[in-house]
Amino acid sequence: MTSFISQTDSVMKSIKANRNKIYNSLRRCNDPEAESQLKSQRDECTAKLTALRKEFKAAERILEDNPKIREEISKKQQMKPLQQVIIKSEVKKREHERCR
Repeated sequence: MTSFISQTDSVMKSIKANRNKIYNSLRRCNDPEAESQLKSQRDECTAKLTALRKEFKAAERILEDNPKIREEISKKQQMKPLQQVIIKSEVKKREHERCR
């Protein structure tokens, strides 16, 4: 669940950055056709952000409402670095055995 939240957050940030670029282009635009295209792009970004925000809030509410899920997720997050260390050590062992 937290990976979904972090992924959704990063997607939202990229869409916001894109929408800000569109807003800046709109301020400088003098061509009516280009302006209408930019406005439609802006509206698409806004619609995507609305849907993502809704999903994001729902995921956060699930985590807040269920402490058992939160505990399991925090345990998994704590174990993740340990698993990475174990995997790295196993890879080193394999590489060492290949070199022999």
